[in-house]
Amino acid sequence: MAASPKERFPSTVSFPFRKTGIEFLGSMFIKTPHAEKRYILFATCLVTRAVHLEVTAKLNTDDTIHALRRLFYRRGPPH
Repeated sequence: MAASPKERFPSTVSFPFRKTGIEFLGSMFIKTPHAEKRYILFATCLVTRAVHLEVTAKLNTDDTIHALRRLFYRRGPPH
């Protein structure tokens, strides 16, 4: 088994989501009056393993930036 990365074990106490990894999930069909294809931005804290999900309409640059801004607004910017 490989050694854990040092980002998982900070030397000082920090807030969750200061060290963050992101990934996209999808495509998924969200139930509305008609089914719509959506993607999910999956952000995980590397220290506490907490998870944050943001729904995006498309996998383009604008929707990704908006999802990241919502994440940073709620959880604070990562280092």
